Amino acid sequence: MPIQRKGTRQVKWIDVDAAVDALLSDEIQITPHSNVVLQQENGLFDSLKWRSMKKLKKKWRRCCISSADKVKESSFRSGFQQNSQRPCCCVVQLVKDIFAKKVKRDYSDTGYFEYLWKYNHGLPETTEEFAKIGNWRRRMFFLRDHSSGRMLSYISEKESGSLHVCALLSQKGRINTVEKLDTVQLTALSAEQTKQTRRNLQDYDIAVIFEDPRGNTAEDYADDVPTQLCPVVIEWVDSKRETHRVVVATDKSAHAHIWIDYMSTGKQLPNRIKDDVSKGTWDNAVSSKFKGVEDLLTA
Repeated sequence: MPIQRKGTRQVKWIDVDAAVDALLSDEIQITPHSNVVLQQENGLFDSLKWRSMKKLKKKWRRCCISSADKVKESSFRSGFQQNSQRPCCCVVQLVKDIFAKKVKRDYSDTGYFEYLWKYNHGLPETTEEFAKIGNWRRRMFFLRDHSSGRMLSYISEKESGSLHVCALLSQKGRINTVEKLDTVQLTALSAEQTKQTRRNLQDYDIAVIFEDPRGNTAEDYADDVPTQLCPVVIEWVDSKRETHRVVVATDKSAHAHIWIDYMSTGKQLPNRIKDDVSKGTWDNAVSSKFKGVEDLLTA
């Protein structure tokens, strides 16, 4: 008697994959009779199909976000190349950026960088408040020319050491004021406050500086705790005509004039970002920033 076939079953691999995920997530013991249980479970196939689509949507969403961030990062980095122009709306280049295996790197070494002290936003700008070192945070600042304009940025300890734009000083931004204030004598610190300040400086470097921190101690930062600061007020207008104000400071008066000269006159920036530490620190900060979805050019 010939064997009668019941017909082929249309089974897709995605449904099998989802079924296995369902078994594992529900901690169902897999036995030789597990397939019987699956067949007898009312509506289980539809449930697995729904789970599969949900999982695919999540993967697609993550892929889209990742691709968008990659395009934004490549676009941002390319703006630091010599003779760079604002990226055009080119579909072909957009597709290339989305499917590129690696993000385009900015290989230009032009720029000025140094530690500056950033005054906490929203505090009164008085001599009394300026004198409190707790109102300041030492950060690594970079001044670089981007296709959007001369950009002052710093590396934040937050978000795994990401880059933050502090001011856009030309083209899409405009300077209102860059002014050096009177030198401020900082309030004397207690022994415990001094130790804490040194630890804060060390913690920041460990988090953001592209350098092996092993062997360094908080005591190595004794000379980095300032006794005076030279504040510089920067007031600028963004492309939306909104005015921003930031106060930074250096513990060396001569360096304050260097920063002001580069920020306010449009003087050619030096080729200073050459060593592995400065390049690696910058590169990591940009990469960390674009793991999020925030736009760098909106300060």
